[in-house]
Amino acid sequence: MLAFSGRSKLFFVVKFCFYVAGFYYSARVIIENIAKYRDYPSIFTQREDDQISTFPKIALCSYQMHSLWKMRKYYPQINSTILRTFYGSSNEREVNWEKESWEEFNKINLDEFFHKTMPDIKIFHCLFDSLDCTHIWKKRKTKLGICLEFDLYHEVEGDHFLHLSRIDLNSSEHNLGFVIGLNKSDSTYGWYGQMLGMHLYYNYYTDQVEEESKAISLSSQLTPIVNFKLVRNSYLGAPYRECNKSNLQSEYKIYKQNDIYKKSTCEMRQLIDQVVKLCSCRPDYLHNFILEDSPQVRKCNFYDQVKCVAHIIERKEGKSHKYIIDCSVIVAYQEQLDIMADQQNQRIAIDTEGGPRNNKPVDVTLTSSSDRILFEAKGVPLNSPQYETMQNDIMRITSGKTIVGHNVNADIQQIGKTRGDFTGVIDTQNMGSISHSSNRSHNPAEDARQAMNLANQN
Repeated sequence: MLAFSGRSKLFFVVKFCFYVAGFYYSARVIIENIAKYRDYPSIFTQREDDQISTFPKIALCSYQMHSLWKMRKYYPQINSTILRTFYGSSNEREVNWEKESWEEFNKINLDEFFHKTMPDIKIFHCLFDSLDCTHIWKKRKTKLGICLEFDLYHEVEGDHFLHLSRIDLNSSEHNLGFVIGLNKSDSTYGWYGQMLGMHLYYNYYTDQVEEESKAISLSSQLTPIVNFKLVRNSYLGAPYRECNKSNLQSEYKIYKQNDIYKKSTCEMRQLIDQVVKLCSCRPDYLHNFILEDSPQVRKCNFYDQVKCVAHIIERKEGKSHKYIIDCSVIVAYQEQLDIMADQQNQRIAIDTEGGPRNNKPVDVTLTSSSDRILFEAKGVPLNSPQYETMQNDIMRITSGKTIVGHNVNADIQQIGKTRGDFTGVIDTQNMGSISHSSNRSHNPAEDARQAMNLANQN
């Protein structure tokens, strides 16, 4: 029989309480982790190296969702206020919902509206490895308007891609080069050609939602070379496709939804469910989400989009889906172009203030020596606003070596630093460019092939 002294009893009680508290804390942590696991399944990451699905699905979408001249031709009743409201970016008080003319908007079919007003985007040249791939680009209706999509997996699965024997489908080293044309006359309301650009989205072949994190801004000022390394996230354990605790019971089917779980996909399903519930129609332009056949749910028309759908999408995602973009976005876009130009040593456009009517043509030459680069401007008065603007532009886009600038009849003065060897001509009547002086081919397919080879060497 064991006997405990007072001190031993106190020690035993303290030790017992410590073990109980530790057990309680451990059990609580385990329960919380299980709850988190049930909300968001665990994942492991694996690079795809053994199948054609390694090549991403690519979508090209214009900044200009609708062609201005086509809007005026086919839908003259749709003004800029109505178009902003269409994308949830206009104040509801700006629109008179009581006017009788809203009946005519009820008759506008969204399918027809998107196709009739689509900006003119053309693929002039396309090479996938050594094969012509122009025919693979297909039009697809999205919340970003009508986009052009390159879905190689769909072509291979449907046996639509000819001469497949000439391609190693099991290789992860594929090259795609293409030349895009965008009609400048399709300028968007209010921006006078400032939004002449495109988004390039790249996704895994089963992804249904274009994400900003997987987007590249394209501009006629740049010829970007992009190296893709696609990684697939594999999710383990039930419930796979849940994205919150509500255990969403959706009426929507997602193409190949059993192949992969995506939180963005699940959230898009929730968004469409909410739209159907509150607006009594389905917005079929929201990617490839297909509603099960139901006589109670019709397709949303133009009036449904303006009156109901756009505001739900804006509130749900916390931002407006609009192409009438505010000035801060344009500034950020221009800054991004400058950064891309500097990093990739691609074509860099330099404009001078004053407008083409006030400026004479200016010949500018940049020549490199061992420790400096000479900047010569002919026909520009030294210390003039035009010359100072050109100096500032050179300083803004370059870094590394010392630049020395001079006028033909003026003293030499230091204006900044640069990196690399540049030569070129600037014509202020027709904004020109400074191009990197190398013998590198500007063929897009060759550019892509060189970029992939360089990435593989690294």
